[in-house]
Amino acid sequence: MVQNWYPASSLLDGSPGALASIDGDLLADGDRAIVISDSYVYFYLLDADSGLSMSSPSVISPTANAGAKRWILRHPYPQSM
Repeated sequence: MVQNWYPASSLLDGSPGALASIDGDLLADGDRAIVISDSYVYFYLLDADSGLSMSSPSVISPTANAGAKRWILRHPYPQSM
């Protein structure tokens, strides 16, 4: 099973770099994402049949073509400088 990695710079802000802006049609079960924000680094795993309600940052739903696909938070780490 091929797992794709997706980078993002925010979770939900509506920008092209947001995790939620990745089109659900591009995503497959087991895909992974890393979100590097100003405060945290988040690691997500895509569950293609989750259907959970959106609850940021724990559960992120794609804005387009989500179906039951949800990004599930695996680990958040504080940014250190």
